[in-house]
Amino acid sequence: MADKRKDDELNETLYSAALAAGETQRPTYAGSFDQQLSDLYDRIANRESFKYNVNADPLYQQYKDQYIQGGKLAMKDTMGQAAALTGGYGSTYGQSVGQQAYDAYLQKLGDAIPELYSLAQKRYQDEGDRLLTEYGLVGDRRDTEYNRYLNELSSWEKDRDFQRQVENEEYDRRISDENTAYTRQQAAYTKLYNLILGYGYTPTAEELEAAGMNTAVYKLLLNQYKQEHPTGGGDGGGYYGGGGGGGGSGDYSRADIETAYYNAKAAGSSKEANELLKEAAKSGAISAEDKKYMFKAWQVR
Repeated sequence: MADKRKDDELNETLYSAALAAGETQRPTYAGSFDQQLSDLYDRIANRESFKYNVNADPLYQQYKDQYIQGGKLAMKDTMGQAAALTGGYGSTYGQSVGQQAYDAYLQKLGDAIPELYSLAQKRYQDEGDRLLTEYGLVGDRRDTEYNRYLNELSSWEKDRDFQRQVENEEYDRRISDENTAYTRQQAAYTKLYNLILGYGYTPTAEELEAAGMNTAVYKLLLNQYKQEHPTGGGDGGGYYGGGGGGGGSGDYSRADIETAYYNAKAAGSSKEANELLKEAAKSGAISAEDKKYMFKAWQVR
């Protein structure tokens, strides 16, 4: 039974390894757009509120340069006209009307500031709308990629579950077949054991193989039968020269007897194995110490 248990553990290990090797790789989510989406969100969430600084407005600076230049030209032209009226001589009047013309242009610059404010505010709003639109587009692409990943994962899990179901069914069938074969072998061993020990039966090679009984066990059992039935003998089955062959247990080495004992134990025939060991010791084929050693050694296998 110990050997059978070891075989089952080995089969389970091999099965687990084969199952793991047969699995396809689990799909992974690439997250190609996650960083871009996160950056856009930070830009939107951390965006400063609208503030207008007229002196920092490039468009205002363009207006300012144009109106100052226009004011200077108007002042020069007005002062020229005033000088013509006074015979070419400068006068306080000419300077006054020239300054008025200049101030009129600067007043126009001041009047343009509300319009410049509105334009700057619109640019701010347009930039915010653009960020929101871009965030939505990137979000849609991220959702498409993630949904594709979920579909692939679902398909992979279904395939894996189906594959494992098939492999589990195959494993269960194989274990069932092994257990059935083991049970049959145990039954064949017990039957053959009783035939040899009870009737001196000489099995064929096929019968020994089917029962999992080696030659040493068979010969020990046959010798035991002959000792218990001195006028009996084999049934003439003809195995290994017929008649069972050999003399008493002393014809076999300690190793032969030990192997026969362990094989009988492994086949589940504990009673028969103990009888075999007892008979070997009784016949002098092994010592009493050998008998104790073999018995204890089996317990720790």
